[in-house]
Amino acid sequence: MAISKDMTLYARDDKGELLPIEVNAIVDPEDPAQEAYVGETLTLTPMTRGEIKKMFADLSQVSADQAAKKERDIDGELILKHCVVPVYEKEDLKFATPAFTTVFVNTLFKQSGLEPKLGKKEAIEKKEDEFAKN
Repeated sequence: MAISKDMTLYARDDKGELLPIEVNAIVDPEDPAQEAYVGETLTLTPMTRGEIKKMFADLSQVSADQAAKKERDIDGELILKHCVVPVYEKEDLKFATPAFTTVFVNTLFKQSGLEPKLGKKEAIEKKEDEFAKN
């Protein structure tokens, strides 16, 4: 069977916006703080190739000392932009648990073709290397 165009693109609405998808949360079974999220779902929009490339550029421009802070800032940005259900406001993220943030980012990364087990910078660098081969 031939690959169809629909199989290769994220679904979009008539305005060109990505359609949300409901997926199982990616939970680290070795982290007791994430236990509450086992079997739960999230509704999110995946990251596009352009967004991944932009994040790579953002993370590449910071020193090692700034990297951890920048990654936390990026976590919040990812939740605000890509988490459809539940919906969060910027103010909410001040009180978000680290376990939820990790679960969300890992789930988003998997749905966007990145490796959740790697750190953000490493996962994005690996994907950027794949992009460079194309």
